[in-house]
Parts: sequence; C-alpha cells; structure tokens
Amino acid sequence: GFLLTAALDGTLRAYRESDRALLWTVELGAMVIATPAIELGRVFAACTDGVLRIRRLSDGAALGTIATGGSDLAAPLVQGGKLYLASGFPETRLAVYDAASGVETGSFALEQVTNAAAALAPGLILAACNSGRLTAIDATTFTEVWSRSLGGNVASAAPSVAGSDVWVLSENVLHQTSLAGVSGVSLTIVDPVPPAGAFSVETAGSSLSVQGDRIAGVVRFTY
Repeated sequence: GFLLTAALDGTLRAYRESDRALLWTVELGAMVIATPAIELGRVFAACTDGVLRIRRLSDGAALGTIATGGSDLAAPLVQGGKLYLASGFPETRLAVYDAASGVETGSFALEQVTNAAAALAPGLILAACNSGRLTAIDATTFTEVWSRSLGGNVASAAPSVAGSDVWVLSENVLHQTSLAGVSGVSLTIVDPVPPAGAFSVETAGSSLSVQGDRIAGVVRFTY
C-alpha cells in the first residue's frame, strides 16, 4: 500500500506503507490545501490555481489535468469513475467530471463558495457551503432534491453519511438530517473549560467520522 502527503508548497510525496520508505516526490507547481484522492492507481490533487493534477500512484508520473476555474480548497471525491469537486472562489458550484477523460458531465450552482468535500448517498450528492446551507443534489439530473440552512459557516467540514442520515458540523453545532431532508438532532458543543476573561470566541468544526453509533469530530475554539 501507499501513504500520500501533500504540502502547502505543492509537494506531493508517496511512501510505502509497510516501512514508510519514500517512493517518489513531485512538485505540482501550485499550493495544495485539500487532501488528494486516490482511485484506481491514480492520484487526484486539487490546487489553488484552478487546475486539478492527476498523477500515477506507482511513480508520480503526470497523467493529465482538469481546469476547474476556482481556487480549490475542498478535497476531491472519486468514486465509480466520476470525480466530484466543490470548486473554490470565484466559482460557487459543485462539478462532476469523468475521472478518466476529465470531461465535465454535470454541475450544480451552490448558494456560496465552499471549502468542504462532497459526500455521496444512494442517488444523491450532498454538498455544504460556507453560508451554512446543506443541499442534496440528484446524482443523475443535477437538480436540487432538498436543502437545509444549518446556520454558521461549515468551512471545511464535509458532510458524513451514516445509514439513512447525514451529519455535519457547522462551527460548533452538530446537525443531523435524514437523507429525505427531515431535520433531526442539532447539538451545540461547548468548551468545558473556557479561559477566564475571554471577550469573544470563534468556533470551527471538522469533518466527521461516523462508525456504528459513534460520531467523532473536532471543534476548535479560538478566544
């Protein structure tokens, strides 16, 4: 197996999983903030210059590029031969590409820019944008199925699907919504030991890991 790292300076490194030996290093030529995706022996790296790079996993050789038109901060999602990418500023859309050819096959206009990766559920693409709106998009027609205003700024917190529900952290509030669009739990997470004398606080939530009946995530409190 492989371990892959992407640095802010655009350096992509691959290591052998068994002994952590460095296998190859490439310079992409643009800043990388989003986690790259790996699928079918290829690496998909979204960059802030509006160009997504595709590299061969085995040796880092260039396989192609996709012009996205945005300063992409969201991680790409590759599944079933399709690449799903929430394009960065100035774009405000989620785009779907053929992962082999790079041809765009559909898109959906979001309410605002997004830094969060998309998520998939049967027949749906789920996207959350910085305005706090969570939208379910029909994966075939690219039309809205339902949307919900979560409030706050979702930032980089990608939706997580577990069974018949989708969970999102918007700032310090954990939201549950059914895949049918019915609102569920909204749980505010507080700092158990805030510093004394703080005048204000800013919060930011992470993407979530959902396993069985457990949900794990991180909320940052900045005072």
